[in-house]
Amino acid sequence: MAFEGIQGYAGTALGTAPMRTPTPWSGGGSAPQAVLAPYEQRPEVEARAAAEFAQVASADLIRKLYHYLETNSPRYRQLADCIPMVRRAAELYGAGDYTGAFSQAYQANRGITILRSTNPELPGL
Repeated sequence: MAFEGIQGYAGTALGTAPMRTPTPWSGGGSAPQAVLAPYEQRPEVEARAAAEFAQVASADLIRKLYHYLETNSPRYRQLADCIPMVRRAAELYGAGDYTGAFSQAYQANRGITILRSTNPELPGL
């Protein structure tokens, strides 16, 4: 099957990414800036926030793409060209390169979007 090698990443490495939990802000607006102010001059906190964000974002996108391709590539063969991009994204994720993983997953998402623009019967993401 075309997904050989990616399943371990989708089920193992990606499964260890922190899950997103909604944070209710009082008043329904954005986070109060006062909370962020003490950390603006601490690069290690900024770096950690960026790394954690990239980890969660890439894991979520890779999972979404993996499930989309697993479900739809048997019926729509043109989607098979996107599988190596998702596999590479999972490999980068497994190596801890979350920014690279997100970038590669974006390319797969872009490829699917391009295919969908020329073939409207392809299911949405």
